[in-house]
Amino acid sequence: MDLYIDCPLGPTLRLSASPCDTVLSVKLRLQALLCNSLPANQQRLVWRTCELVNERQLSDYSLESGCTIRLLPRLFAGPTNMQQLPSASAFQQQQQQLLAFQAYRLTVDARDSVNPRSVDRCQACRRRTGPSSSFECRCGRIYCARHRYPESHSCSFDFKEQGRQLLRESNPRVLAPKLQRI
Repeated sequence: MDLYIDCPLGPTLRLSASPCDTVLSVKLRLQALLCNSLPANQQRLVWRTCELVNERQLSDYSLESGCTIRLLPRLFAGPTNMQQLPSASAFQQQQQQLLAFQAYRLTVDARDSVNPRSVDRCQACRRRTGPSSSFECRCGRIYCARHRYPESHSCSFDFKEQGRQLLRESNPRVLAPKLQRI
């Protein structure tokens, strides 16, 4: 699948990746594309509003071909609860393990691999959907008529929290002044 990397100070880069690639492997490829100007341990990849975690695979984020990911430099002078960075030696070990893993990677089953036209398929049953038979859920995925309801595809969207937030915004708390006793 093709990913587009939006660099803050440069052009948008096009990167070919497999859904089973880890975020760290994408960062290493970006480091090579950027001629080591931004090391992988100083890169932050953000898709929509979510920062991609090094150990996770691209398929964990439901990335599709043609997605745009923002590349941001990591800020070291920030709050104390930032994600800890691996040390240089640990980072080099991870890099070597990743390269060894990629050399012996097994081929992925054709059913599990992401089709470039995955937008036209239901995320639950992989059935082809057309413009009139595809439904976009609030979780951001596309489903067929059978799986369009949240109960049928185990939706991750929190409807209760959305309802509570809507009630909080539309019904502000009103406090009446106290009555004085006579």
